[in-house]
Amino acid sequence: MPSITNALINSVRYVAYSCALALCKRPHITILPDEETTRLIREEGYSLTRFGDGEFQWMAGRSKVSGFQQSSEQLSIALREAYRTKLDKLLVGVPRALVNDKGYTLQAKAFWRGFVSRNQDLLRALFDGTRTEYANASITRPYIDYSSKEDATHRFELVKSIWASRDLLIIEGSSTGFGVGNDLLDNAASIKRLECPPVNAFACYHEILATALKHAHSTTLVLLCLGPAASVLAYDLAKEGLQAVDIGHLDLEYEWFLRGYNTKDPVPGKHVNENKDSHIERTTVPEHEIIAIIG
Repeated sequence: MPSITNALINSVRYVAYSCALALCKRPHITILPDEETTRLIREEGYSLTRFGDGEFQWMAGRSKVSGFQQSSEQLSIALREAYRTKLDKLLVGVPRALVNDKGYTLQAKAFWRGFVSRNQDLLRALFDGTRTEYANASITRPYIDYSSKEDATHRFELVKSIWASRDLLIIEGSSTGFGVGNDLLDNAASIKRLECPPVNAFACYHEILATALKHAHSTTLVLLCLGPAASVLAYDLAKEGLQAVDIGHLDLEYEWFLRGYNTKDPVPGKHVNENKDSHIERTTVPEHEIIAIIG
């Protein structure tokens, strides 16, 4: 019964937001395909900073609902600087669904059409013509939002190719355990981790940045799983000549994919921040991988 009710609610939302969207405007921007986004990172050494609905709200000082990062003026300023950057070798990513939600589930379409319809003023300010081409931030969401799961394997392989034979420094919340308990990172040459607070990591931002700069080298690929702090960190590390990728929820997407889940259900040992029923059961990260713990 709950699934039928949820489906009905999503259908009503989809119709309502589709009607509203007909009176609104989607951003007039170009978003690079997944293949080109991953190629630029893998073959040309680009970094990636990503901005989604949460980061948009944090930039505008509107976010009041997040359970893992408090809003602040400092965070808003830092995000706006990273978003507006023209830094060489840094891709700025936004979700593809802002301009094209073809192939997405009804629930995902309802969410993004609703977001676009409700935030016209915000989107006009964000997409004011200063930049017209963006990377696809949704490369880290290759599974759960797609109505057909048949191409998920290909999409995961594209992203996994980014760190093939690379030395990794993973900067993550202490309850994340990116790639732990699955084969997501099996093709990497080596793995080191910087463990950060799972909540309000931006409060420790300067210490996190300083520690990352101490341990990352010119050949290191830095993977970031740290909420909105990751968007800022990718920018600051790229300014220092390091390659950093905000990899977001890819590990959870991979776990859902392996289990054949169709909803954002809890995953044993992993914190699913988007699921209110999820409990934090710390994943056991190999001790030899941890180079520092902050917070």
